[in-house]
Amino acid sequence: MEKRFGALRVIGIIFKVLGVIVFFGALIATVAMFVGGAARMLGPGDWRFMMRGLGVLSGLWVLLWGVISAVFLYGAGEVLDLLIAVEENTRATHLLLERERGNTL
Repeated sequence: MEKRFGALRVIGIIFKVLGVIVFFGALIATVAMFVGGAARMLGPGDWRFMMRGLGVLSGLWVLLWGVISAVFLYGAGEVLDLLIAVEENTRATHLLLERERGNTL
């Protein structure tokens, strides 16, 4: 059976790759914010402890939304693959039923 919907397959792969990129980007940004927050502790003044907390909270916020975005992007790619598989299975079943109907008549 021939492969159909080549553009949808490519779009599904693009969504999956973007999901992985967003996930690792969120991890890198989170680490950078944690390190930046820890580096602010070395600065002068009493506000340094508050700034470290803001760096950690910002890092957690970026991690949360990065993971949520990555899951949705990757999930969109999987949904496209699922829809293509459903269409292929439906077409294969239709061809099988047509062949069976032709043999019984």
